[in-house]
Amino acid sequence: MVYEWSIRNFLPAINQPTVEVYSVLITEIASGDTASASISITNYPNPSVLTTNQYGCEGQQIYVHSSGGSPAYGPYTYQWGYPGGTPSTSDSILLTFGPAVVFGPDLQITNGFGCKAENSQTLKLFGSPTPVVSISAMGPTTFCAGGSVELLGEATHPSHSLLNLTYQWKKYGAFQSDTDSSFSATATGRYKFIASANGCASTSNYIDVTVNPLPTVTVSPSGQVSYCIGQPVTLIATSPTAISYQWKRNGNTTGGSVNSLVVSTSGKYKAIVQDANGCVRASAPIEVVGPPNNQVSASGPLTFCQGGSVTFTAAAGYSYQWKKRTNGNYVDIPLATNQSYTATATGKYKVFVTNNSTGCTVSSAAKTVNVNCRLVGESNAEFDVEVYPNPFQSQFTISLPDEWNESITVMLYDLSGRLVYQLESATLEGNELDLSVAHLKNGTYMLQVIANDEQFKRVIVKN
Repeated sequence: MVYEWSIRNFLPAINQPTVEVYSVLITEIASGDTASASISITNYPNPSVLTTNQYGCEGQQIYVHSSGGSPAYGPYTYQWGYPGGTPSTSDSILLTFGPAVVFGPDLQITNGFGCKAENSQTLKLFGSPTPVVSISAMGPTTFCAGGSVELLGEATHPSHSLLNLTYQWKKYGAFQSDTDSSFSATATGRYKFIASANGCASTSNYIDVTVNPLPTVTVSPSGQVSYCIGQPVTLIATSPTAISYQWKRNGNTTGGSVNSLVVSTSGKYKAIVQDANGCVRASAPIEVVGPPNNQVSASGPLTFCQGGSVTFTAAAGYSYQWKKRTNGNYVDIPLATNQSYTATATGKYKVFVTNNSTGCTVSSAAKTVNVNCRLVGESNAEFDVEVYPNPFQSQFTISLPDEWNESITVMLYDLSGRLVYQLESATLEGNELDLSVAHLKNGTYMLQVIANDEQFKRVIVKN
């Protein structure tokens, strides 16, 4: 017998399964008889399983969706996590990522014709560990303006290493410029720390920082900021929030703890105030100008012989009037208005110093000049005194009259009037006295020799 098969496909109607008709023709070779038969097969479509691997951060949740195909082949039944899974009519499932790769549930779909389909490979959830973050303060979180507190952020994980960590800080929700794990907070705000590992971020709890403003303070005088002798100045500190006061002059503590200070000494003054929050602030300095400097220096001894002199010098920066006592009163010396004055006559001298910016005038202490020694040869022409060499280097010789044969006292003064050398009860040999003064500095000195109730003075120079 001979078998001949044929297949005919019938296009289905819309949303219907396909139909295939299989026919066979059987022929008896010997007799030539034939017979035929056919059968129809209906093909119902299998559902499709649309699941793909997912990526996310630990703790993140995601819906995984799958579609069974055309609604016409429904209704569909979804069995997640088979075998043993509970059939569901939902085409999605909510999954949570862990810190590493985990395998998701299997999926089996059954369509309305009873056809089943399964996912061909296990669904994988690629999770990355999310940092566990905390924040702490390394000091008080309430302080005064100008201070700061260091905030420290920490990122850890109980079971996995954290890779590619990055950090950020927020204040009241706004990102700050710092990207380190620590942050120096200098302003009031609510701060949070954010750590990210491989793009998986976590935010800490918050820390509130409070910065209290400094108190304001100004200092003003009750009148002018300058004074003369006997005319003090009162300084007043004004601060709306101060609860305590401290005064300083030229950086040193002075005065009491109230908001006013009576000043009778020149200098730069500040008021230091403290408020109820413990915040401290210093005022801008205010300079109090006192009387002018009335100190006077002398160029040498105030007692000298006729023909000698002494120069007085006052402090710089003022106007001057030199005066000499006459008949009980100090009278202006004509044209003596410079910083220095040279006195050549016996008397008491003062300088009146005026600060032109304040108008304050004060006088110096009196300087008494005595011109009372008699030079050798003034009344006794036969006296013959010589000093040589002059100038000298280390030694000089005094040649005295024969009459000066008793013990002799020799003294040397520098230009400030200080005694720098003295020789008492010296005895002449051949009416000459050699003196070695190599230890003295180069300069000008006043030589005084006393003997026989006479005294001799001469300016000598060592070089």
